[in-house]
Amino acid sequence: MYEMGLHVKKDIDQALAYYTKAAKLEGARAFNNIGSLYYEFKIPEKIAGQNYQKAFEYFNKSAQQGHPKGLAHLGLCFERGHGVEADNTVAKE
Repeated sequence: MYEMGLHVKKDIDQALAYYTKAAKLEGARAFNNIGSLYYEFKIPEKIAGQNYQKAFEYFNKSAQQGHPKGLAHLGLCFERGHGVEADNTVAKE
């Protein structure tokens, strides 16, 4: 809701706060959503630091739990070398 501004004012900080709460409950979808915030540079640089590296970390957590989008995003990171050394062999897995 907050990430997209659906029925509420768009607020990335609030979205991140709720995704983080959900991730603490081992929510694979929440890990993927946090990764997307970093990957798409929606989190300001002063907070995010190295966005692709953080995105990779969260996509990996999501993928480890079998989340389909987390797996796809992790493959994209390996394919493009975002947050990790590019490796097309791993990307195809």
